[in-house]
Amino acid sequence: MTSTQLVSVVVALRDEGPDVEVRLHALQAALASCTDEREILVVDNASTDDTVGRVRDALRRLPDTRLLCLSRRAEAEAAIFCGVERALGDLVVSMSLHEAEIAFLPTVIAAARDGSELVLVEVPSPAP
Repeated sequence: MTSTQLVSVVVALRDEGPDVEVRLHALQAALASCTDEREILVVDNASTDDTVGRVRDALRRLPDTRLLCLSRRAEAEAAIFCGVERALGDLVVSMSLHEAEIAFLPTVIAAARDGSELVLVEVPSPAP
């Protein structure tokens, strides 16, 4: 399913480490399956590891992706708000880079396009 409506996905992260590039590629693929008009905003919440460097490396291969870096750690909601404020989309989705949330992205976008003004998804935690 594609649409001309611009979809922005905001991802706030901190100290994601080695998995960040693989997860960003998975997010980009899931988003591309839903829309031709898209952007991903990655908000780094003052990571202390090599997350920013890894994201910058990934940006070379991820079209329509931007990186915003916070100079000091903020509450998760504030980091998300920073991305939402800079999003260009007609539809804005805030999420993490966890595989379960990425898998739900097409469902979230479809529900929003069907007229829902707010779509909340609770992703079950993995069994211990």
